[in-house]
Amino acid sequence: MTTTSKITTPDGTSKTTTSAPVTTTPTTKTAPATAPAPTPEPTPEAVESTPAEEEVEPVAEPTPAPVVEPTKAVAAPAPAKTVVAPAPAPTKTVAAPAPTKTVAAPAPAPEPVVEPVAEPVAEPVAEPTPAPVVEPTKTVTAPAPEPTKTVAAPAPAPEPVAEPTPAPPVVAPEPTPAPPVVAPAAATPQPPPPAIVPVTIPPRAEATGKWTYYDYEPAAVEYYQYKQCEMLAMRPHRGLTRGNTPVEVIGLDFRNMPEYGVVPHAKFGEKIVRCEFDSTVRLVCPSPPNDIIGQELSFEVSLNGVDFTSTGFTFQYFEEPILETLFPESGPAQGGTEVYFRGQKIPNLPKNSDFQCKFTAHHIKAPPKLTPAEYVNDTAIMCPSPSGWGQGDRMSVQITFNGQDYDNKGFTFTQFGIQKAVPRSGPSNGLGGDIVIYGQGFRYETHPTCRFNGTVYEPVSVSWSEIRCPMPRAEYEDYFGNVDFAVSANGNDWHEFEGGFQYYQQPIVNDIFPRSGPASGVGIINLYGDNFRADFGLADLGCKIGRSIGSAVYISKK
Repeated sequence: MTTTSKITTPDGTSKTTTSAPVTTTPTTKTAPATAPAPTPEPTPEAVESTPAEEEVEPVAEPTPAPVVEPTKAVAAPAPAKTVVAPAPAPTKTVAAPAPTKTVAAPAPAPEPVVEPVAEPVAEPVAEPTPAPVVEPTKTVTAPAPEPTKTVAAPAPAPEPVAEPTPAPPVVAPEPTPAPPVVAPAAATPQPPPPAIVPVTIPPRAEATGKWTYYDYEPAAVEYYQYKQCEMLAMRPHRGLTRGNTPVEVIGLDFRNMPEYGVVPHAKFGEKIVRCEFDSTVRLVCPSPPNDIIGQELSFEVSLNGVDFTSTGFTFQYFEEPILETLFPESGPAQGGTEVYFRGQKIPNLPKNSDFQCKFTAHHIKAPPKLTPAEYVNDTAIMCPSPSGWGQGDRMSVQITFNGQDYDNKGFTFTQFGIQKAVPRSGPSNGLGGDIVIYGQGFRYETHPTCRFNGTVYEPVSVSWSEIRCPMPRAEYEDYFGNVDFAVSANGNDWHEFEGGFQYYQQPIVNDIFPRSGPASGVGIINLYGDNFRADFGLADLGCKIGRSIGSAVYISKK
């Protein structure tokens, strides 16, 4: 289609130009956005727009019309375009390109009128290019109206018009490709907000406003509430740095329900351990290892490892002592022997009932016996041996500083029992044979000894039940009387025999009658000699035939 435009120059002359219609491609459809603002002012002075201009403005308003309907605008409203667009279309092409430059040649005045407007218009046209392509596509039907406003101003429009020369294929916008262009443009939306599941608001919630409800997944977890436990006592109050000291806790409302996470715990300072549940009133909690020595740490219990009691009980750590020897290694069954442990790093703890020695018999069926221990210095501890065993036995001896942790050195203490000594008298010449000490718990390694009249003698032999002591000579051969006699089964504790040992002059046997008799032992044998007597308390007359010993009766000195 051809269009005619009438242009009035500054000198008052009029020129009429005819130009072919130009169609803008989607790339230049951004012109409408820039044209509306700058061109309106110059239009009345420079150009006489056709009556269709008034109709164009209404057409320009629908530019925001549905983006998809460009095809309809090209196909159906063709006649409308012919009537209304003729003027605008030429406006773009005539106003800017052809007329301006051709008419301006003869008269220089036109140039100033067009150039000023052209420069600003060109920039806006270029700027919109990055603008959303969707908008231009929508205005495919309105290219004519909008140019109407820019008839005078878009003088520089010719340059953009030259680029869209490929406009002939105006048919391109008609095809469906246009819709796809919209989708990419709209591909930059903001990320969708988090999905919220709509829930019906309960009636009472409506009074305070709308609430946001979230949908939760069901879980097989239960929350169990229990009554806070109460701790009444604990024992012991101290333990070794290596830990594992069993601490007994007495209290109320202890529980153990692992399925609900209710498990007893104890806290030693800042360290937490799990306790052994014994009953609702008793727990046993092992102490954890700790290097903090001598400091009182808080001790509390909990049924979930989080909520602990607050009772003020404390627990103290001490370094394990090094025990090296035990002396003596044996003592009388009646007890009272001072037994010394010697070693290093022995702590001086406050006096309490937990500092003890434990004696456990190996053969006597009786429970262990405890005696209080006494701190001597940092290298020695003393414990008295217990009594009441009734007979001698070998037993293990251990020491504890807290009533729970005992040493494992394996010290052995033997309690011996001395029953009697035979004989209790003998010839002053010392030829009466060995003196046998009967009892239990005798050990050679405990250094047993015999003592006569203040002189100590080594035993002839030692067994578990016997100590055989030598019979020394008296001060002189014809001595008659008693001397001190004692035995020590451990080289330390002496067992003194009442009356001591009786010395006498050795009897002389001159003859016996009869010299034979039945093997059954029936009969009497008479001995004849000198120095026979029975006038002393330890006298124990007897006769020995072979290995058999029998009793005797004193008749006379000869």
